[in-house]
Amino acid sequence: MASLVVGASLRPVCAFDIATEVPKDSGRFDLFRFGFKAYERGDKEKAVEAYRYAAEKGHTGSRWALANMYAYGDGVPENDYEAFKFYAEIVNHDVEPGSPDTGFYVNALLALAGYYQTGIPDTPVEKDLAQARQFYFQAASVFGSPEGQFRLAEMILDGQGGAKNVRLAKNGSTLPEETAILVPWRCSAILFSMRGSLFLGLPI
Repeated sequence: MASLVVGASLRPVCAFDIATEVPKDSGRFDLFRFGFKAYERGDKEKAVEAYRYAAEKGHTGSRWALANMYAYGDGVPENDYEAFKFYAEIVNHDVEPGSPDTGFYVNALLALAGYYQTGIPDTPVEKDLAQARQFYFQAASVFGSPEGQFRLAEMILDGQGGAKNVRLAKNGSTLPEETAILVPWRCSAILFSMRGSLFLGLPI
């Protein structure tokens, strides 16, 4: 099944005059701060516009804020495809683990993986379990994300997007690179599937 190439362009910016407070040609950090303050005041329309200007200037936190607002319908109509595009913009710009943007990047990886697990109806984003598994693997192995480890373990145990490795999970020394990360999390994954509850970080 075809995958959507990560890197859809952002929507055009709507005209909105913030010259009396923070001109739109201000730096991306000033625009982000302005958007954050507007959001705190409850002026989400102005926050969205300020975040858009900052996002166009490459501010990762603003892209993340817009993605979440669209994902949850917070101040804008809920739109998973718009959220996907902003998350994709974040992932398109690699970050080093430990950098200030690491949290935004990992969150975007996890969000994109979730979208690829189900697809987004009536959009170019189709269900692609292999891509979802790859994003979870990246979050888990490169950034040490507990949620990424847990979701990757679930997919490996169920054989989603790749080989099922329940037998190999019993012997960490024989696991290939990807499935080796499953070992410390397999109990959590099993508990989750049996009880419907999330137990992270349970030791073997």
